[in-house]
Order: sequence, then C-alpha cells, then structure tokens
Amino acid sequence: MDTDPEEPKKSHGLSETMRNLIREYLAKLEADNERKCAERNALRWKSQRDPEDYERQKERQRQEYAEAQGGSVRPYSKIEASSVSEHKEKALARDADRQKRRYEDMSPADRQAKSDRAADEAWIARRQKRGMSDEEINSALAARIVERNARRAASLQRDPDENPS
Repeated sequence: MDTDPEEPKKSHGLSETMRNLIREYLAKLEADNERKCAERNALRWKSQRDPEDYERQKERQRQEYAEAQGGSVRPYSKIEASSVSEHKEKALARDADRQKRRYEDMSPADRQAKSDRAADEAWIARRQKRGMSDEEINSALAARIVERNARRAASLQRDPDENPS
C-alpha cells in the first residue's frame, strides 16, 4: 500500500504541538512502565531483595495461607532417587515414618479410637461381603460398640493400672 507524498498526512485534526505532547506523554508512560516492571522483577528476585523484607513477606504469606486453608504450610521435601523403583521405595519409607510420628503424637485415647475405626471398617466390609443389609449391619455395629465399651469398662475396673486410657 503506497502512500502518495503529495497527499497530506492524516492528523485527525490535531495540531503539531498536540501531537508532540502526546508523543512525550506516551514516551513517559512507557518509561514509567519499564521502571515499574523492573521494580516488580527486583522484588521477585531474591538476590536483589532485602532479606528482612523477604522474611516478613514469607511470614505474612504463611499466615494468610494458614487462615485460608485452616492449617500451616507444609514444607516440600524432594525425594532424591536415581530410578523410579528407588523413588517409590523412598516415598513409601518416608510415608511410613510420617505415619509412625503421627501415631506416636496421638494420645492413647486417639490411638484406641483409630484402632476401633479400622476394626469396625474391616468388620463392616466382611458383613457387606456376606450380603447383609445396611440396616442389619448398623444394628449389629451398634451392639458391637456397646459390647466393646462394656468389656473395656469391666477390664478397667479389674486392673486400673493396666489400661491408662
């Protein structure tokens, strides 16, 4: 698309002074945007960041996450492994350690409740496999829980030192 040099430029009715002001404003705006972009990048790059401000920012973000998610931020720990099987093995070992620590941190009553839940779930699964209806299972489970609690109470009366829970 060739333009004829004889044809006057389209100025949209703006004077030369106004066009220069617009060019200057756009150049200033572009320079300001570049400066702001550089500031944002500097905040992102740890090497150029004030360490104290960075730690405060991380702490604030941790608190915001804890409030939003209802728990603290869990640190990510990478599993160092050279093969898939080694990775899987180390992941299973790490998970077992986590569960062991979680179990050790539980109170005796919580441990017993967890054990009871697991036993009840297995018991329910066996009953469902036999084809029992949900109503029959629920009524039998209620009786099982009552019987278990009575047995524990009787055991506690016989030997209070044996069952500290």
